[in-house]
Amino acid sequence: MHNPQIGPITDDKMIQNEGSIQMPMGILGGMTRSSNQVFQKNNDDSLEGVRYIISTQPSRLRPIRSWTILIEHWVCKAADDIVVHDVLRLCIENMESNKTFNYGEIISDIVIDGSKIAIDSNMAFNAAMSAGVLMNKIDAGRVPDIEKILRIYNVQK
Repeated sequence: MHNPQIGPITDDKMIQNEGSIQMPMGILGGMTRSSNQVFQKNNDDSLEGVRYIISTQPSRLRPIRSWTILIEHWVCKAADDIVVHDVLRLCIENMESNKTFNYGEIISDIVIDGSKIAIDSNMAFNAAMSAGVLMNKIDAGRVPDIEKILRIYNVQK
């Protein structure tokens, strides 16, 4: 299945977890897939899904400069009628693995429902935790209740 708005829906790609490119944070450090999605059929015969994509920005000085995590919600009512909504996007800067860090220092960008959010340590931590929970639920094959998770972690615009 392929759609130009949401891209190809194919097999999983595994992240190469070499020592120098592991993601630097607890719940996100255990991620092994660069993307995954889950979807369900609704009572009105539409399809609804949530997917995440982890992309990297390479640097000549280091193997990875940063990661961008994008979580999208999509609804397909007909073959040519797909609506995609970006739920959460955050950019995580690379750092030395043995260094202690403040989430506000390594998360450089948070966008919720298309609105850029001011970053402080608490918001950065909450955004990282909510992204981790959403991605873990998707990996477990469950469609997450996005609004509930964002509300629990106080990640709202």
